[in-house]
Amino acid sequence: MKQTPHYSRPQVGWAGVIVAVVASFLAVLIPVSVSKMLPPVAESNPSSDVVLGNEDAWQVKMTQADGEPLRCHKTSKGLLQGWDCDGTLVLKHTIAEYEDPALAIRRIIRGATYSELPEGKVENRNVQTVVRLDREEAHAIDPELADDAQITGLLVPRPDGLEGYSPVVLVIGDQDIADAVVDSVQAQTDPAQLEHGENNND
Repeated sequence: MKQTPHYSRPQVGWAGVIVAVVASFLAVLIPVSVSKMLPPVAESNPSSDVVLGNEDAWQVKMTQADGEPLRCHKTSKGLLQGWDCDGTLVLKHTIAEYEDPALAIRRIIRGATYSELPEGKVENRNVQTVVRLDREEAHAIDPELADDAQITGLLVPRPDGLEGYSPVVLVIGDQDIADAVVDSVQAQTDPAQLEHGENNND
């Protein structure tokens, strides 16, 4: 009669148990310790003032409806750099020459959204040109936008006699922030000051 071979289970000593426990403890402890040593995500991208313009020319700081500085986290979209203000993007750009300011804004919107050339409603306010795309128009060129998002573009001609580029700002998202940005720029770019190459940035 053929006998079935008997296999004995290897015995694990206390040393093996201790090693397993220590290894499990370190596997949990090390990631937690490392994460505590790293700065929080918010600190790695701290908020900063939203500033329109060119560092080599002139600048206008954006303010909120209550007059406080608008501070957001830096981000980018397409080829434009800017800020993320709780889901609303405030993007800036500069252009050297243009004949039609509204067309220049529409082209920048196209570049930021990788879309066809949009239409939008054109407003001439003080020395600025504003192009607004309502919710339906905004979603037609960028379906991934939030449900209530709109797009507002603003161009301010550079002051006479001041070399540099004309600033353009795009606001993609909340319309209240867009209105605050437009009002902020209008309040700080008086035509008389622009003629002398000044601004109200102080």
